[in-house]
Parts: sequence; C-alpha cells; structure tokens
Amino acid sequence: MADIGWLFGWAKENAIDIPLNADGTANIPKLFELYDEWRERNGDPSEAKSFPKPPKAYSFNRLNTKHHKDHAKEMGFKNTKEYEAAAVEFFNSDRGVLYYSEARNRYYRYEEKSGIYAASSNGVIHTYKYVSKRESQRKFSQDELYEQ
Repeated sequence: MADIGWLFGWAKENAIDIPLNADGTANIPKLFELYDEWRERNGDPSEAKSFPKPPKAYSFNRLNTKHHKDHAKEMGFKNTKEYEAAAVEFFNSDRGVLYYSEARNRYYRYEEKSGIYAASSNGVIHTYKYVSKRESQRKFSQDELYEQ
C-alpha cells in the first residue's frame, strides 16, 4: 500500500478534521476527497481526482450464505473455500478495470470479456459473480464511479 503519511500531514497543517469510519478508523477515500476539494479551491484543478489503491482483499464476508453458495455453484466452484480464494485472487489482480464508489466507499473490479465482477471494501469481498455488460452498466450507473 502506498505511503499516505503526507495526507495526514496536509490535514494537520490545514486544520482539517480527519473523517472517521463507524469503527473509528480514518476514512481515507473521504480524506482524499477533502484534499482534492482543497486543491481545487487553491488553484490546482488540473489533476484528476485521486483515490488510494484499495487494500488487498483477504477474505469474504458472509461466505456461507445461500446467496453466495449459489454464486459459487454458478461459477463452477466445488465449495465456498475455492470460491473465496478465486474472489480474492481476482480482486487483487490487474484483470479488468478497477472502480471506486464514493457513495458506498467500495471498490469494484470488472472484467468485461469474462463478465467477472467483484466488490470489496476494507479488504473484505462482498460479492463475486458473473454479470452481463448490461447489468454492469446498471450497477455502475447507480453510483458515481471513478476508474482507478
């Protein structure tokens, strides 16, 4: 993960309160948003909005639900452990395109060619499944997504 210590230094120098998640940890994407807004107000709008790389995925939330077992079966996995390993590997790879949703504070990876789609936040995979191009467009239009 990239060194973002400078971001905390910037916040301190400019008396910016660090936004927090519900669990008390720093909301890094929101802090980057504040930085980008500050940069635009202070005469540097030339650079595109920037967000940190997502944390590496390491596990799946609610892996043994009927919903996720159905996705595992649809994707051809013998069990949910294989499904989880494939989801983590796919999300952490460079395959497809990585997106970020400010509204949901969540990252999405989608590979149009294969139709594989994964969503993650804070290193936890929320879903991993096949989606059609049309379904992906519908999902992505619900939030303002930024391509990473």
